[in-house]
Formats: sequence, C-alpha cells, structure tokens
Amino acid sequence: MMNKNISITNLKIAPNKRSETIALIEECFNYSPDYKFETDFYPLVSPENSPHNHILIDENTQQVVGHIGVKNRSLVVKDKAFPCLLLGGISIKKSFRGHGLLNYLFNQVINNYSQDKLFSFLWSDLNELYQKYDFFEFGNQIQIGKKPFYSQESFKDYYKVKYKHLSTDEQKDIHLLYLNNIEKEFVTFERSIKNWNEIENIDSADFYISKDKNNKICKYFVVNKGFDLQGIIHEFCFDYSREISLLKDFALWAPYLPKKISNSYMTLYAGMLRVNNEEMFKKFIRTWSSNKISITSYSKKEIIYYYNQEFKKLTPLEFFKYVFGPFLTQNSLPDFYFGGLDSV
Repeated sequence: MMNKNISITNLKIAPNKRSETIALIEECFNYSPDYKFETDFYPLVSPENSPHNHILIDENTQQVVGHIGVKNRSLVVKDKAFPCLLLGGISIKKSFRGHGLLNYLFNQVINNYSQDKLFSFLWSDLNELYQKYDFFEFGNQIQIGKKPFYSQESFKDYYKVKYKHLSTDEQKDIHLLYLNNIEKEFVTFERSIKNWNEIENIDSADFYISKDKNNKICKYFVVNKGFDLQGIIHEFCFDYSREISLLKDFALWAPYLPKKISNSYMTLYAGMLRVNNEEMFKKFIRTWSSNKISITSYSKKEIIYYYNQEFKKLTPLEFFKYVFGPFLTQNSLPDFYFGGLDSV
C-alpha cells in the first residue's frame, strides 16, 4: 500500500531536486563512479526536458524516492512519422520499494502521456516486471563479434572525434548519412536538429568518421556511450556488406545478419514496447507491412489480424516476437534499427 506522505512533481517545478534525482538513478542502476548518467542520457535529463522528469518526494524527509523520465520522439517508417514515448531512468529508492510506488508513478505517467502516442519504448532486462504494464519484447538486434572495440585515435581509414568537435558542415554530412542510410531504410527514430544538438552533450560516445576525396564525411560509426555501451559499436552508416569484413570480430549491433559471414553471433531484442493508441497502431502496421497485414482487433490478451486471406490470432507477446521478428525477415519488410544514442 502506498504511503500517503508521498507526493509527485517534476524537475521543472522542483529544479533544486535535480542533483538528488540523478544520484538516485545512478544508485539504483549501480552506476560506476567513472561515468555520469546525465552525460550518457543527456536527452532524457537535460534541463529542457525537466517537465518530463517525474519524481516522487517523501514529504516527511523531502527526499527524492522515485523517478521516471519521459522523452517525446517520432518513429519514422517509409517517410511517415508517428509520435512515441521513450521511458528511462526508472528508479525507486531501495528502502521505499514494495509499497506500490513504482506502480503509482508508472500509471500516472502512462495515463498522462500515452493517449495520442503510438508506442512507449523502454530498454530493460526486467521483462516480467514491465509485462505487467503491457510492455513486450520486439524486434531483432544482431550482435556480430564479441571483441570490445577499445578506443583508439584511428582505425583503418576512420579517425575518432567527438560529435561536438565536428564543424557545422561535418555535422551536416553526418545528418545526411543518417537520413539516407537509416531513417529512409529502417523503422527508427527521426532526428531533428534539436535531437542532434542534444547528442553534442553525450560526451561519452565516440564517432569514427571517414572522408572522401572531396573532404566530406562519407561513412561513420559510433562506439561507447558511458557505462552501458562500452566497447560496442551501436550505430553505423557505411556499406554494410563491404565494411563488415573490417569489423566482424568486434561487438557490433546490426539490424540483420549480413550475407556470407561465418562468425558466431548473438540475437538480442531491439527493446520493449507498449501499444498506446489502437488506431495509430493499425495505421502503423498497414504502413510498415505495405498493407500485407491489417489489425482487426487489439486487446491486452489477443491481437486478431488479417494476413494472406485469413484471420489469425496471437497474444501480444507472440505477435511482437513473430511479426517484428521471423515474419519481418521472411517478407523483406523494414527492420527496426535503434542506435544507442537514442536509447534512454
């Protein structure tokens, strides 16, 4: 039962609680002192996003005892954008757990935000916990290679740089590569200029860039992002079939398995999602599948959909694992591809 002396507010209303909130998140995530959550996940906890950093306060002690951060983003598929939510920094102070605080805060956030958003996304290995809130694992993410990519000043024809140290023209080269090679090819998060400006503050991520004879950036990859993505190449824009031979031994996250590769690999989920808006979900599935699939009914217990001239029925758990997994591959539909710079 929830303590009646707990109140809910946000970091815009209570900016003096920012440092304490960050400390709580780092404590709950067992964050190494070598890294900073507010650097690694700057878009989530930036001062500009403070109205969406929801905190619980113990009125007796004025301690911050809980937090959920929300980031509004757009998911793009085939040049169509759908509004979505990214949830992160989900934390309850250890001594206050077991009293319904997470349930209270989570339901407040979901109820206040989700009505006009297609999906809510989060990244966690606490699958059973978040299934209670109708989140399900989805998509495929392939990890090729096991060897950590340790930081080095150069690699083959790439050299290392922080995004914030790129010139305006170099940043525009990166934006165009992302637009043409990721946004137009996959189901992914749209990056506005505002989103790219936020990435400037993720100082724990290293960009490796390569230039052509005209001194324009023609390919890049991103490795590291603080505590959770050390040594992992989690975003790339290059000729996959050609460049993979250079990087196949390293821990590289890819949306699909390249042809003619003999390496062992791991298959991971792209994340967890929750359907917030049934009509948007139906439209998204039609758009993504080029009308091969149409959803006729969606509930927490089952999804009824029409495919190949017949009606089929699956639980949401089965649907998202199958349709955004094996079915996707069999029908050459756009893969989900989320770079580590966007996860919260």
